[in-house]
Amino acid sequence: MAVFKDPSPSRSRTPFESDKDGTRVPGDRKALAARAAVFPHEPGVYLWRDKKDEVLYVGKAVDLRNRVRSYLSGAHEARTEAMVDEATDVEFIATHTEKEALILEQTLIKKERPRYNVRLTDDKKYPYIKVTDERYPRVVYTRDLTRKGTYFGPFPDAWAAKSITRLLNATFQLRQCRTLPDRACIYHQMGQCLAPCIDAVPDSEYKAAADAARGFLKGQGEKLVKGFETRMKTAAEAERFEEAARLRDTAAAIRSVLERQRVFAAGQEDRDVVGFARSGDRACCLLLFVRDGKTVGREYYFLANTLERSDADVVEAFLTQYYAHALAVPREVVLPVRLPEAELLSEWLSDRRGGGVRFTVPERGDKLRLVEMAMKNAGLLAQEDHFKRERERSMGVEALHGLLKLERPPRTIDGFDISHHGGDHTVASMVRFLNGLPHKEMYRRYKIRHVAGIDDFAAMREAVKRRFEGLVERGDELPDLVMVDGGRGQLRAAVDALKELGLEEQPVCSLAKREEEIFLPLRLHPIRAPARHEGRQLLERVRNEAHRFAIKYQENLKGKALTRSRLLSVPGVGPERLRRLLRRFGSLEGIAAASLEELCEVPGVTQALASRIQDDLVAWRTGRPSGDLDVEARVGAVDEADRESGGV
Repeated sequence: MAVFKDPSPSRSRTPFESDKDGTRVPGDRKALAARAAVFPHEPGVYLWRDKKDEVLYVGKAVDLRNRVRSYLSGAHEARTEAMVDEATDVEFIATHTEKEALILEQTLIKKERPRYNVRLTDDKKYPYIKVTDERYPRVVYTRDLTRKGTYFGPFPDAWAAKSITRLLNATFQLRQCRTLPDRACIYHQMGQCLAPCIDAVPDSEYKAAADAARGFLKGQGEKLVKGFETRMKTAAEAERFEEAARLRDTAAAIRSVLERQRVFAAGQEDRDVVGFARSGDRACCLLLFVRDGKTVGREYYFLANTLERSDADVVEAFLTQYYAHALAVPREVVLPVRLPEAELLSEWLSDRRGGGVRFTVPERGDKLRLVEMAMKNAGLLAQEDHFKRERERSMGVEALHGLLKLERPPRTIDGFDISHHGGDHTVASMVRFLNGLPHKEMYRRYKIRHVAGIDDFAAMREAVKRRFEGLVERGDELPDLVMVDGGRGQLRAAVDALKELGLEEQPVCSLAKREEEIFLPLRLHPIRAPARHEGRQLLERVRNEAHRFAIKYQENLKGKALTRSRLLSVPGVGPERLRRLLRRFGSLEGIAAASLEELCEVPGVTQALASRIQDDLVAWRTGRPSGDLDVEARVGAVDEADRESGGV
């Protein structure tokens, strides 16, 4: 279980130079690189944001500048590329140490819930215990993480969370009223409230009680008992017998709570055993609690965004989120894999526990059998989760079948979208969903060849026609449904393209963004399905994926054109040398980051030419004008043939 405080750190939020008109371009690597260039060479946390200013990803770094710049050069996993393509800004929060960065990273992941992070998927359904930020704090049971305060959890067992809340309120005598009344309530009469409403105790005493409740939830129960006993003796020696009696009763109550929670407290020989299993882009992580040599319980969580992460990354992400402020941290955590940052995590957990914590990866004996048990149970839970999600997806297919009144369930759906930049670099995307899931092997993308300027209808007609011409020529099976992004105009364009090929019977629909209305060829009025309708949600997923794929392709083409025009303006760089440079460094950013020696390793690049390339790219990065060559004709000389990824 974890605790987090709603942070309000000062952040590096200075506007882009290109932001003066109020707009930022997603995936603008030049602007992002300019941001990263002023980051400090210090440890800290970085946050990538999208055009809506929502956090896409939170990460920690030993060196903020180098870590963020690494995202902008070289090849990366598909998910990382997609995140950078969507990003419009990156900011940092510097810390003193890497350990502080680790703690802040988990706090921000919990608060912001960025969709590109590996994170616990089930936090929202589990309850928490919250200590409010009011003048006279309360301890409350809640599932709402939106308001300020200190949260402890999540608790897989709601009954346990409620029981601990009641015990803490009774033990520390904190107020339970939402608003302060003008007279004492029954809890004060029962000795379960310090009654700040009538100033029954000084503010300092109430604050000490609230701090003690926080300390207990942080696992400092024994320390609190000793502190109360010391204060009790001091009060008794000063003949403040009423205060001493109250402190004695509080210490006894805390001991009682600790005894009730003994099974969850980690003793000298106790350990937590970790197991995990994968299922698609999700992973199930499970903990077995071993106390006094006996397995006394388990907890499990599902994590999202794990597909392109290593086993060690998944386990590490789980541990940092789970133990961020667990009620109990054991002396030993038994793992199925070795962690690259085990030393840092061990140091962090040792601070939390107040004593040493070690990680063990067993190869034989009882500990290995416990790991195997945890792995087996995680696998069974992952399998159950997979079947449950499959049922939910099939419900979407069946719901869409009924919503559109199709002859057969739309198990295969081809979705189309158009993207351009002010009429330039117009492209189309086609994504396929199979049984409600993206089938990326069948994705296709098209450069629009026969449309000049802005004409989304003509572009859609060309894309649909080219796609289905290929299917017909090869004799491939047609999809159960075609969905195009847009309204009646885009739908008419798709229908016209299909009619030209004699495919009048092909089911087709369009989905308009503004009201999420669904248009059909022979229906006068659009279908307006509820937002929670599984069929509508399936169409939205297809539309959103087609849009993402089109935007990414269009931005790639725009970037390639920029690369060609930029480098071909350098005297001595022709089409062949340009191909060699791109083959060696991958992108304009990669070339800009290369050293003089690395550039000279490319065949045909002399030291003088390498210097000219570097000078030009420095000017490009800093925004200074450079070169006055007319390069339009030379740009055309290196345009590649129109290639589609497995296109028609």
